[in-house]
Amino acid sequence: MNGVIKALVPTSVDLESGKRKGGFGFILDEVGDDRFFHANDVRGTDFNSLTLGQRVQFDPLDTGVRANKLRAYKVRLNESQGNPEPAATPRHS
Repeated sequence: MNGVIKALVPTSVDLESGKRKGGFGFILDEVGDDRFFHANDVRGTDFNSLTLGQRVQFDPLDTGVRANKLRAYKVRLNESQGNPEPAATPRHS
């Protein structure tokens, strides 16, 4: 599934380098849902290299019946050169 990085939240920052040492984020997926991911879910790059608005691919993981349980894992950079926008309006319940 494709999406766009919507938010990145570092849980700690190295004071010398200023780099995020861990954290989590949210991806706006193709259908307009927000999907949570943890820094450990990132593959092929590291959490520090992700930026807001960056296009990514991920494997969806629905951990429950409720919409607020949507997760993304195996998050990786989008390899396609085309950058179509995901759904314009996020769905919220």
